[in-house]
Amino acid sequence: EVPKARLASHLESLGLRMTAEREKILAEVTTRVGHFDVETLCAQMRQKGVSVSRATVYRTLDIMMKCGLVRKMWVGEDRFLYESAYPRRELPRGAGRRHGHLVCEKCGKVEEFFDETVDARLEAICWRSNFMARGRSLQVFGFCETCRGAAEESPGVV
Repeated sequence: EVPKARLASHLESLGLRMTAEREKILAEVTTRVGHFDVETLCAQMRQKGVSVSRATVYRTLDIMMKCGLVRKMWVGEDRFLYESAYPRRELPRGAGRRHGHLVCEKCGKVEEFFDETVDARLEAICWRSNFMARGRSLQVFGFCETCRGAAEESPGVV
């Protein structure tokens, strides 16, 4: 199923319609690789001459999240990042696979990690609990190499 059809179907189920703005947001999001925040997405769309309101972007991302086209992840404080959940053949090796995130609490850097053993453990945990998982989100909070070095030089100051 193509992203446009999936979004259009979901919008129709909500009594909403596919607008030109939603189509532009969908096109921008489904061609991205990596994480993004709303401010960055809006700025990059403006640079391309596409005018959409921040409120429309937030609402559209929320709708796209509910129909499985976007993943939203909390990375501390009031900060959220998004990533396309739509699989594409041209993604770099490993991109789009189930992965976790290492989130630096100081600088905000987010690094992806892939580990089949983590996936296997989570599947085993769900199986033991007779739990049917529909998705997962794994974030590990701490300090990146740069910030950890600064924290170790100044104990108690982060």
